[in-house]
Amino acid sequence: MKRFTALVAALVMVSAVLSAHGDYDHIRGVVTKLDASSMSVETPEKTAKTVTLGGKTTFEKSGKPATLADLKIGDRVIIDVHKGTLQAGIVRFGPAAAPHKVK
Repeated sequence: MKRFTALVAALVMVSAVLSAHGDYDHIRGVVTKLDASSMSVETPEKTAKTVTLGGKTTFEKSGKPATLADLKIGDRVIIDVHKGTLQAGIVRFGPAAAPHKVK
């Protein structure tokens, strides 16, 4: 199962890089807050970014069309934001991060 999760996460990351547009910047991380108009993401650098969601924001889960309702706190995301803004154009996500097991 860990391999499958890692594969899906890698595919999401690669598809985002390959489909990057010149008019977008990218924010990646884990969703920490979510509502109908915005979402907060904790980046790998442990900084919080709040992104605005709008009527033209589209969602993609594991490479397939999705909706805001499919997105959950804890999901890993790559967000294409319009250059110079924090307005989301495309939100791509996969399965939620697996919890760490203590041995």
